[in-house]
Amino acid sequence: MNNGEIKSSQARFGSSNHSFGKRGVNAVSYKHGDTGTKLYDIWAHMRYRCFNTGSKAWKWYGGRGIIVCDEWREFTAFKEWSLANGYQEGLSIDRIDNNGNYAPYNCQWLSRLENARKRATKS
Repeated sequence: MNNGEIKSSQARFGSSNHSFGKRGVNAVSYKHGDTGTKLYDIWAHMRYRCFNTGSKAWKWYGGRGIIVCDEWREFTAFKEWSLANGYQEGLSIDRIDNNGNYAPYNCQWLSRLENARKRATKS
């Protein structure tokens, strides 16, 4: 989306005290130039499932009270943390405490296999 327009889903996601209009989420994304990258998609989906009641995954995230910390409401802060903490393509973000929020102290990058093993040990 190079013309500054946003999808209707982007305009909707967010809690009532967060604006995601043309000067919201897209203004930030154009500053960093990472819109459409895998890392940006991870960040956007993380926020979507926590703040959008229309998300199919909302009941397991926002519906349980899980949020994205204030620091990570801006993509650039999330990107800086990610690159300093081992992010590579192919990894997924994992919450160390499954009942905790998405925040630097509670997240790590795992491969899909590591994440599947972690889930299996909780069963």
